[in-house]
Amino acid sequence: LEKPDRIIFDLDPGEGIRFKQIVEAAFFVKEYLETRGLTLDVKTTGGKGLHVVVPLKPKLDWKKVHAGTGEIAAAIAKAAPETFVVNMAKDKRAKRIFIDFHRNYRGATAVAPYSLRARANLPASTPVNWSDLRSIDAPEDLNYSTLPGILNNSGDPWAAMDQDAADLSVALKQPK
Repeated sequence: LEKPDRIIFDLDPGEGIRFKQIVEAAFFVKEYLETRGLTLDVKTTGGKGLHVVVPLKPKLDWKKVHAGTGEIAAAIAKAAPETFVVNMAKDKRAKRIFIDFHRNYRGATAVAPYSLRARANLPASTPVNWSDLRSIDAPEDLNYSTLPGILNNSGDPWAAMDQDAADLSVALKQPK
């Protein structure tokens, strides 16, 4: 319990950001982190954003993981400042996507996969394949009614996630 086995980068859109922009931003994050030896998975949140999730070998403690994911988020924001921001202040997030790395400290919460949200049409926090992500028009399309059929046809995209666990300390040593 003291060494996390997953990290989350919560891509939280500011005012003026469309879902397709968040999707493209998620692919940017994916490419950025893959160059550091990390394998990523993605899910809708049942809200407006996306969670980019990285399975880890549980080696570092929570404090080091939180600090490391903060460094990564800052580097991503520096690489694409017109798209990303790490400052959570609402006035700094207009027309940008906040990379919330604060889900990676001990005791932080995030909506669990396949959880229904208490909103109209019961949208679900839904794991998706990267190959399918661009075909999603709106995250609320993945909901109480549609999710069973999607899972029956495609299966669980995260079924083998833990097989791709990486060592975050190695990724943090990569050039920024």
